[in-house]
Amino acid sequence: MRKYLIPNGGRFYKVALHTHTTVSDGRLTPEELKDEYKKRGFSVVAYTDHELIVPHNDLRDADFLPITAYEIAVADGKWGPFTKCYHLNIYFKDKDTALSRTFCARHVSSKEHMQALITDEMRAYGTESREYTKEFIQWLVDTAREEGAIVSYNHPVWSLQDKDDYSGLRGFFGVEWHNSSSSGIGMIDAIQPIQDLLLEGERKCYPLATDDCHSLKDVGRGFVMVKAERLEYDDIFDALDRGDLYSSTGPEIKELYVEDGMLVIKTSPVKKIIGFTDHRHTLRKMAGEGEYITEASLSLETFIRNVGLAPEGRMPFVRMDVIDEYGRHAYSRAYFADEFLNVDGIRKNANN
Repeated sequence: MRKYLIPNGGRFYKVALHTHTTVSDGRLTPEELKDEYKKRGFSVVAYTDHELIVPHNDLRDADFLPITAYEIAVADGKWGPFTKCYHLNIYFKDKDTALSRTFCARHVSSKEHMQALITDEMRAYGTESREYTKEFIQWLVDTAREEGAIVSYNHPVWSLQDKDDYSGLRGFFGVEWHNSSSSGIGMIDAIQPIQDLLLEGERKCYPLATDDCHSLKDVGRGFVMVKAERLEYDDIFDALDRGDLYSSTGPEIKELYVEDGMLVIKTSPVKKIIGFTDHRHTLRKMAGEGEYITEASLSLETFIRNVGLAPEGRMPFVRMDVIDEYGRHAYSRAYFADEFLNVDGIRKNANN
């Protein structure tokens, strides 16, 4: 019996989840940003301007969907070259959202055009201050989720953060492993924070590749491919929330499913296909010199055996990494064993 990990139905939509416009500190207007992303095959753009929630529903057309969102920052003291900070993107379930308790008027730039967008209602509804503590960051995440939003944790390397800063935090829907703006200045993120949070027991921590676009040079180098039935706000948002996606800086994942004890993946032409787990085991297929591969059927025999050996309370997972000839990656989310295997049956057999 075939079990699809990325849904078989629907179609893939190319999504930009981190962008800035002239609403805050970007160089492109919202309309120009739309045009540039559409030229590059994107169907969805989340407008995540700094500290201000500004819906752009007027930009909706048959081939383009704007997502209402914003980016917030919490810095450890006065801003300077050594200041650590948290940057979070909050994506709203309701496309008309203009108010959030996570908003803080004191953190909006003093630039006149940004101050002009703050209303008395926004001031009264939002929080009065922010604190650089894990407790406050957890409050932000929990509050956003109560409001029906999902939250990403952005560019930890640029933010000068390490495991001590994110360990123990819960509720991120995704973490950036690629940020075009940050990597462009040599501050290159990695998959490790996602692996760390998964190993701590998080089930929903998806890998995100974004542009953090501030200018034309940033457009289109990191993206998320979302599988959804329609290009409608609720369909795209719910697919993001469910994890019907992969993220990439180049390669494509076309199909991903489990059948007859094999994990099957189909891709664009690549050099390596690797399935990483939460333990000392990988599934992999490599192309020979001068060759490319476009699919792999990887045996789950050892993985299934290891599921039966897992400590109590541990649910093993596998996540895919696809690498092309230029060293660009496409990552799937982590798929836990109980999503595609009869874990109780495996463990019962292991104990007999």
